[in-house]
Amino acid sequence: MDAVVFTAGSGGHTGPEKTIDVDQNGAVRLIMDCKKHGVRRFVMVSAIGARSQQ
Repeated sequence: MDAVVFTAGSGGHTGPEKTIDVDQNGAVRLIMDCKKHGVRRFVMVSAIGARSQQ
């Protein structure tokens, strides 16, 4: 594999501890695993600030 796309997120209705655990720590752990296994591309998708236009 030569790329990983990270789209996980704790969602907007969780507390700060869950946001840090999933959004920050999960991404860091995955980046470290990518480096360990020679995956050269890491793409992080975020929806922060996105709003529905209804």
